[in-house]
Formats: sequence, C-alpha cells, structure tokens
Amino acid sequence: MRSIHSGSNTLPGTDSLFTGGSQILAGQSNPPYKPAYKPPSEGNTRPPAPNPFNNSQRNDDLSSEKWFLGNMSRKDAEKALWSINQDGTFLVRNCSQVSVSQPYVLMVLYKNKVYNVRIRYNQESQVYLLGSGGHETFNSVPEIIDFFRSTKLLLIDGKDRGSRQHCKLTCIASRNVH
Repeated sequence: MRSIHSGSNTLPGTDSLFTGGSQILAGQSNPPYKPAYKPPSEGNTRPPAPNPFNNSQRNDDLSSEKWFLGNMSRKDAEKALWSINQDGTFLVRNCSQVSVSQPYVLMVLYKNKVYNVRIRYNQESQVYLLGSGGHETFNSVPEIIDFFRSTKLLLIDGKDRGSRQHCKLTCIASRNVH
C-alpha cells in the first residue's frame, strides 16, 4: 500500500519529487555481512538482538526480477543503460555504499543523462522511499517499479537542482552488455 504525504517535496502538476544525478560514491560493492545466529549463553535469558540485515522483514528478494542487476558496478550499469539508449531505460542495483537504510539505487536513462535515484528503506515503518526527500512510501521495490512504469517519475539533476525531467520507466536494461 502506498501513501503520499503532502509537504514541500511535491510540485504542482507533478506526481512526486525524487532526486537523481551523480550522488553515489564509489565504495563497497558486496552485500552486507549477515552474522550467523548464536544461541544465548547460559544465564542470559534475553532474546537475541534483531539482525538489521534480516531480509525476512523486508520484501526484497529481487533476484528473479529482470530489472535487478545486483552487485553490478555503477560504470557497468551505465554501460547497460547506454547499450539500450532509449529514454526511460532503467535498472536497479545494489547501492555501492550498502546499508540497511539505503540498500538499492534506481538508475534511469533520460534525455542523454543517467539519473541515480536512491531507494531508501525505513526500518521503523518497514517501507521503501525514493530519493533524498520523497515522502511517498511503498511496501516493496517491485511496487516502486510497477508504479513508475505507469506514472511519470520526477528526475532532478544532482548537479543542477533546478533541472526537472519527468519520465516513465519503460525499458529494462540487460546485464549482457557487449
């Protein structure tokens, strides 16, 4: 279930506000470390602390999604987008700086520019959000993709915050780049 909260992050005549541009820094490209459960020692009756990387609370087994390219580097992901070279071409990959709160990046090619839109996860409410200021919430990453395949996504250039572009997600980028 999506919910839209009014606020300064929506513009008249637009669906939602999401930021893009060159915001992702080079960094860790592997999935987060998931420690194995160890039973409590004798005398300790407290339950184990919750594992922040436990995906059972999140609906994000994305491996079967054609648009999810996992640990692909930013450079290779851009090549995949440019190999299609069509407005609205998109993919989702793991964020270079993996964290529970920012697990993925939605990359979109539009008007000869690649936009990187962070997909954020709010652990407290267990919902996903797009960009740095969006208030629209989604229950899963596939729900985000499905929504923006039929509704225009507002793209903001990270280097030119005044630049506003709108596009639907239309074409899935492929991992097989020559």
